[in-house]
Amino acid sequence: MKLRITKRKLNEEEIDVIVHEQHAFPYLGFVHKDLWKQFRHTFVVTEHNTFVGVCAAFPLTDWTKLGPIVVRSKFHGKGYGKILLTHAVNYYRNRNVYIGSPNPTVWKIASSLGFEKTGNIFRVPLEIQFYLLSYLFTRFSLPYITDSIKKRLKTPHRKYYYFFKRALQV
Repeated sequence: MKLRITKRKLNEEEIDVIVHEQHAFPYLGFVHKDLWKQFRHTFVVTEHNTFVGVCAAFPLTDWTKLGPIVVRSKFHGKGYGKILLTHAVNYYRNRNVYIGSPNPTVWKIASSLGFEKTGNIFRVPLEIQFYLLSYLFTRFSLPYITDSIKKRLKTPHRKYYYFFKRALQV
C-alpha cells in the first residue's frame, strides 16, 4: 500500500470528486464547493497518487475542530478513515481536539483514540458552541437544507455526538 497523507489544500479535481460523491454519504451534511475551497488546514490521503479522502481541521483559540472527514465510497471499510483521523489527532496532540459527528464509524474511531463523548451541546466548551453557531451560518443554504432533510428521512435515528480529547501535557 503506497499510502500518503499530506497537510495541504484540496485541489480543484479533489473538490469536484467530493462534491459529486457527498450526496451518497448519509452522515455528511452538504458542504458547498466554495466552502471546500476555503478550508486552509486539510489532511489529504492518497494511495498510489489516487485521492482517497480528506480531514479538515479548524484551529480555534483553545481547541482544534476536526472534520468534515470524508473517505470516498470506493475506499470505505478499508481502514482509511481511522488512518486519516489518527494522523490528524497525532498532528494536533499538543492541542485540545474536538470532533462532532452523526457517523457511527467516526464514533468508533474517536472512542478508540481515547476521546470523551457527549451528546449534550451544553456540555461542549463555550468556544466550540460559538464556533458551531458561526459554522452553521456559513453552511446554511438551500442545498444544505434539502440534503439534510433527504438524509434525515433515509436515516431517521441519526444522533449527533461530540468528542473531546485534551492536549497531552508535556
